Amino acid sequence: MTPLEIGLTLFGTLLGGGIIFWMIQVDGHFRRYSRDAAAERAGQSTQMMLLIDEVGRLSDDCTALIHTQPKLKGLISAHNSISGLEASLDSQIGSPSIRDAAEQLLVAIRGMLSTHPTDGNFTQAEEKPDSGVMALANRLFALFTELDIHGPKNLGLTALEARRLGEIAHELGEDAWARACYKEVASNLAPGNLASMRCLQILKKRPIGWVNNYRNSLMMLTYFVVCQYYALKQQSVMYSA
Repeated sequence: MTPLEIGLTLFGTLLGGGIIFWMIQVDGHFRRYSRDAAAERAGQSTQMMLLIDEVGRLSDDCTALIHTQPKLKGLISAHNSISGLEASLDSQIGSPSIRDAAEQLLVAIRGMLSTHPTDGNFTQAEEKPDSGVMALANRLFALFTELDIHGPKNLGLTALEARRLGEIAHELGEDAWARACYKEVASNLAPGNLASMRCLQILKKRPIGWVNNYRNSLMMLTYFVVCQYYALKQQSVMYSA
């Protein structure tokens, strides 16, 4: 064989050996990757099963909690409806239609009112709304303002629901809404309802903004008393000297 043939043969042998070695290395990498991927999938499957079991236990706990605390179901329903409306109003896509907003508001109102089983007459010593109901009511009346709704008319409420909403509005200081609720009951939903007429009579005696006026007067009176106290204290020090 000539030196050229020997060189070409040696080059071909080295090239073939290199290719075979590279293929063996690639095959080894693929095998290790397959084993690692299988182990990773098995680990993910185990974690997913644990997560599913944990979610199932949480769901069972929530179901048991709702059964033992029936008020929570109404509060959760009201919270979800209010949150959905708030998200829709904050969305850049567009505000919800009047019909959709009214339906969601009705669900929210009824969910909230179902946790406050009173006659809706704030003149009687009944159970006051708890903090959860008041927090939802505050968000609800903020939605009323944003949606330009100023009364219960066309919301589809019953007379009892309208009275309860009026009672909660009164507790929040939303006396304009309270008057609208009781007026709707006394005029349309249950004409001549004595409880609504009694509440309306009391609300009419209070001018708009009476809460703020009372608070300002109380602050001024407190300031005056404090000033008088320090003045008398200084005079007593001067006389004792």
